[in-house]
Amino acid sequence: MASTAKLEADFFVIRIPRLSCRIVKALPVNEAELQDYLSGWLASPGVKEALYLASPSLLERLELWQAKPDSKSGIKVTYALLKYLIRMGCRATPFGLFAGVASGSFNENTVLKPASLAVERRKTRLDMFYLGTIQQELAQNPAEIAQCYYKPNATLYLLGHTYHYIEPYQSADKRQYRLSAAEQDEYLDAVLALALKGRTKTQLVQAFSERYPEADITDIEHYLQQLFQEQVLIPELKLPLTSGNTGESFVTSVKLAGAQQTASVLEQILAELQNHDRLNTCTPDEYRAMYQTLKALPYKVSENKLFQSDTWRTMEHANISTSLLNTLQQTILALKTTASDKTGHFDTFIRQFNQRFEGQFVSLLQVLDDEAGVSFSSDTGYESPLLAGLNITSSRDAGNNHHISKFEQLFLREVPLKNNTSTLELKSEDLLKDRDKNIMLKQLPASFAVNISLYQDENNQLLIHLHGLSGPSGANMLGRFCHLDEQLLNQVRQYLKKEESLSPEAIFAEVVHMPDGRPGNVISRPSLRDYEIVFLADTTLDESKQIAVSDLYVFIEAGKVKLWSKRLNKQIIPRLTSAHNYSSHALGIYRFLCMLQHQQAELPHFVMPASFNQMEYVPRIQLDNVILHETHWRIEREMLVALIQNKEWQAEAWAKLCDRYKIKRYVCYAVADNVLTLDLHNPFMVNLLLSETQHQKYILLKESLLMQYQSYVSNDDGSFAHEIIVPLVNNAAVPEQVLHENPQAQINSTTVRRFQPGSKWLSIKLYAANSTVEQILLEDIKPLIETMYAQQSFEQWFFIRYADPDWHIRLRFYGNPQQLYSQLLPQLQQRLAPWLNSNKLHRLELFTYEREVERYGGEQGIVFAENIFRVDSDIILQGLELITGYGESIRWRLALQLSDALQDAFGYSLPEKLKLISELRHKFGQEFQEHTHLRNQLGKKYREQADYIRQDFSANQPDSNHTQTTKPLSELRQRYLQTLEPIAQQLIQLQQTDSLTCSLDTLVASLLHMLNNRIFKAYGREQEFVVYDFLRRRYLSEGSKHK
Repeated sequence: MASTAKLEADFFVIRIPRLSCRIVKALPVNEAELQDYLSGWLASPGVKEALYLASPSLLERLELWQAKPDSKSGIKVTYALLKYLIRMGCRATPFGLFAGVASGSFNENTVLKPASLAVERRKTRLDMFYLGTIQQELAQNPAEIAQCYYKPNATLYLLGHTYHYIEPYQSADKRQYRLSAAEQDEYLDAVLALALKGRTKTQLVQAFSERYPEADITDIEHYLQQLFQEQVLIPELKLPLTSGNTGESFVTSVKLAGAQQTASVLEQILAELQNHDRLNTCTPDEYRAMYQTLKALPYKVSENKLFQSDTWRTMEHANISTSLLNTLQQTILALKTTASDKTGHFDTFIRQFNQRFEGQFVSLLQVLDDEAGVSFSSDTGYESPLLAGLNITSSRDAGNNHHISKFEQLFLREVPLKNNTSTLELKSEDLLKDRDKNIMLKQLPASFAVNISLYQDENNQLLIHLHGLSGPSGANMLGRFCHLDEQLLNQVRQYLKKEESLSPEAIFAEVVHMPDGRPGNVISRPSLRDYEIVFLADTTLDESKQIAVSDLYVFIEAGKVKLWSKRLNKQIIPRLTSAHNYSSHALGIYRFLCMLQHQQAELPHFVMPASFNQMEYVPRIQLDNVILHETHWRIEREMLVALIQNKEWQAEAWAKLCDRYKIKRYVCYAVADNVLTLDLHNPFMVNLLLSETQHQKYILLKESLLMQYQSYVSNDDGSFAHEIIVPLVNNAAVPEQVLHENPQAQINSTTVRRFQPGSKWLSIKLYAANSTVEQILLEDIKPLIETMYAQQSFEQWFFIRYADPDWHIRLRFYGNPQQLYSQLLPQLQQRLAPWLNSNKLHRLELFTYEREVERYGGEQGIVFAENIFRVDSDIILQGLELITGYGESIRWRLALQLSDALQDAFGYSLPEKLKLISELRHKFGQEFQEHTHLRNQLGKKYREQADYIRQDFSANQPDSNHTQTTKPLSELRQRYLQTLEPIAQQLIQLQQTDSLTCSLDTLVASLLHMLNNRIFKAYGREQEFVVYDFLRRRYLSEGSKHK
């Protein structure tokens, strides 16, 4: 029988806190002793510096705390200090001077002994967001950077006659992005061509003037300034994400650009930080002095977000036995046997891509354009003022992607039966019986990492805590620390080369992007690969090794999404050697590139079923000697409150707690990745837990392995919390399949009851992004309707918005078939041809119109409903012109006014409106899982918009005073009402003679839904929900005035 292949590892990285857990175990229970203990800790070398870097404001409150520890403010400081002390003694996650990293190797024995703190190293930098703020503000001030070169925005691409691009900006203390567009013309094309290789503003003015000598210099300068501000042209002020020293690289760029004063001050501060790093110390006062120096510059600076420090821990011994690798491999393979069926993250994308581009190589920028491609952003890329700040989640979307694994099935069966069992034990031999391990290894990625902690149990046997697997690649959690140590940097680069050697015909490229928010400090890393995909970011890599997103083409092969570089004529495999969470608030292109890493193979993982969070007790889950999940308790908070009476710990209350829950003395309380290790015998730590959980009825706690067992990482100071990251190489992995045919010719190629087509109803689907649809409605459909109706080419028309599966509108025309198909349809096709040719309009389809007869009152009712659809469509086209003129907020105000007018047309009184809208709002609340927090958000949203709502409704009264927007809104509402009333009266007559197949409320509810469908271009149901909520609040307010 063939021998089993093995996972290999040459090194590991260990993460450990500054102090051992002894400092937490030794916390006194007496109040006076606690303050002395904390004061002693604060006096320890480096502690106040660590606290300053974490929270400058906390240090400022220490004097008050020392004077009045029992005051309300003093108690808050005590709790804050306790949390930081616990952080310094019990959490291994790197954080400033609180916890750092070191590296080690594999040999015969496991010995992990940290050296003295006196020999630790650290590197302190200026915060990336602060440097980004300087970069952004300088970019808006060309006079300050007169020597700076400008180049076209790297995301620019031409779609039809419009340049689309992504524009970065700083807002609310974080970096953000928006999709922008610029109309193509001769002058813009000229500027982009002139700036292609980089020119200063002066050089651009001169070159443009030479090409267009009739142009005025002042006009040219003004035009360029506009392009600078709109970031069509970007200054080369490089703030590289992949550099050995980002700060120094940025200062060099600033100096070359001509901003000498800024460069000089930054240079001075960087030199001071380097000096303090060499000395391994810096006092809070020295940091404050640097802050005051930077504060004198004309850039926004925050003291608590100014300095970033990483720590390198020196180890006396850092060795792990190679036998551990065999254990890890056995565990990983056993986990793989229990994994649920693979879920295809790209299944929907592949289907949509094939529907539109099957067999083609398509530009990445075009494919992922939110308006004209297969959007990879959440929903539509459309920003709704009405929904801003509201967390609305549809129950239809909840849990759709969850698959119950075999492990979960086992736990759901076993755990409820074993409440008295401390550990649910599993055996890898049982799980791997009759399994071919070589085949299983082939199903794993070529490169991934395992994150573990090592303990000795009561019998001095090895106990492994598995935190999880990550990758590819296995260096994702290591990249940000490579700047600390040259040996680690070389080890990571060699490790990545091993992964690349398994697929030598492709190019592995590092994804370099500055995401939304403030993640710069976490994702900044040295250059790790030969090639980089640079997207809205800077790098120091040679241009020949940079791959622009505009150079990348997407294609589908063997059911996989792949990338091709046109310039390099090679298949590209993207990699992100960073632990950044790219799935949250990320641009579609960035998320797409990062998700491609996980297509080839998926890692097994263990996740406790969410339903177990509601159980009082969940035993430890252990696979051989590997802990997959710690013991959990769900405690009634009141039982913890009872532990402390008059600041004293209550033994009787503890006995009751233990009797009910079998809880242990040392526990952990976690919120996301923030973990507090607590001693439930210490009244201060119990009160700390209670202060963190004030609004909870139950508290979820888990056992502390660190306090229960002897850590393998220890020295004379005690046992240390730790996490060990082992980057693994899997030589048995299946290599990436690489395209061998040359696709350049294809890339370069420039090479369109039931009323079926031909009947008296002409029905057409127009597939495009929501904003494009609206543009087509205004620019082409509206004038076509006006012209062709005057020529009597049709008698009736309306439109509906749809998103199943792709965004489109459905146009329906009623009339004489000969005129519809010989006059109207050719005119429509002629108007839409440019949109089709530019790919903004994806496709046009004739289809069968299926009337929803019963929904709209039966055979007679549907005819009048279609008349209302026409009135809606006509008035909304007029409303879109208002939105174009006055902005997106007019859209929801229009929805409120027309929804109210529709009810008026049917003669609804205020109580009848309130009843109907309340019922509709209730149904939407159920759909979107309404909760107290959402209701509070809706209330706040309404109060923020109350003035607009009051003005809009008041404008409908005679002799009212109008604002700039209320007058056109009121006039539009009045035209709608006057046109609608005669049709509504006919429907009322049908209802009075029992000629409708549904109630009038049901009919009006359907009409309201279709009205809102036509108004909102995206997030239709969410916005309809908010409209009904606002109307209900308005009607309640009006009703209270009349009581």
